Amino acid sequence: MQSGMIHIYAGKGSTLIALGLSTRALGAGFKVRFIRFPHAPSLPGDLSSFMNNEDFHYLLLENQEKAIILDRLSRELTLGKTDMIVLDGITDIVAPEGILDEIDLIRLIRNKRGDLELVMTGESVLPSIEEIADVVSHLFEME
Repeated sequence: MQSGMIHIYAGKGSTLIALGLSTRALGAGFKVRFIRFPHAPSLPGDLSSFMNNEDFHYLLLENQEKAIILDRLSRELTLGKTDMIVLDGITDIVAPEGILDEIDLIRLIRNKRGDLELVMTGESVLPSIEEIADVVSHLFEME
């Protein structure tokens, strides 16, 4: 993986892709932080193999208060403790009906550490967020 890229995966299966990227990053010796938001779909499969890896840190961010979410994410994205951060379901909590405003997420992304690999998932994503990403994939089921 090229260092410092911004990935967005939107649609059914986006969490599974993020887990695949996490596996690849761990195999390359990266430290991974996987942050989930409570409204996100349940995680697929058994995560015990991840949980036993000292370089994988999982956090369920249950707080729904905007200021607390922004503070926590700001610290996570700017500190030098991990090589890759997954924000699972982040695009679903962005306005119009979400907890975060569009500009809040844009500011967080722009202020991230330059070498940090950032992966964001959700069911949908706003065009303004897509514009600042290096990789955007929209996933859908084929019938």
